[in-house]
Amino acid sequence: MRGAGWSERLRRAPVGVLVLAALLSFAGAGLMAAALYLAVTRAAEGWPLWAAALLFGPLLLYLASGLVRLARWAFLAMVALLLLLAATAVVRAVSSPSTWVSPLVELLVEAAALAYLLRPRLRRRFGALPPLSRPGQRPRR
Repeated sequence: MRGAGWSERLRRAPVGVLVLAALLSFAGAGLMAAALYLAVTRAAEGWPLWAAALLFGPLLLYLASGLVRLARWAFLAMVALLLLLAATAVVRAVSSPSTWVSPLVELLVEAAALAYLLRPRLRRRFGALPPLSRPGQRPRR
């Protein structure tokens, strides 16, 4: 699928992957819009915040495009991102027990996304598992 166009890639990508890619795209575009707004309104005092948003926005867009292309690196990066987000949700739930519902819901959503991504059939689509061999066929090395 290396030479396929975007329309072909969008048709071949699983629906769940497209949903994750769309969410990442919205987050990346939102971060870039927020960075531009902060750069214009608070250029001097808020520069670390808008610089970080300007850095992570395009990274999320690039990760989304990698997911649509079913790139192995995007699969690994998405799993790592979901694990990191789950860890921060646990820390927030423990550190502020009075507001534990929001981190718990976030943790459930991240666990569902991880469970989806780690399904063997989807892992094979990303190249994270070797393809199944057919009966009578020698396994690939």
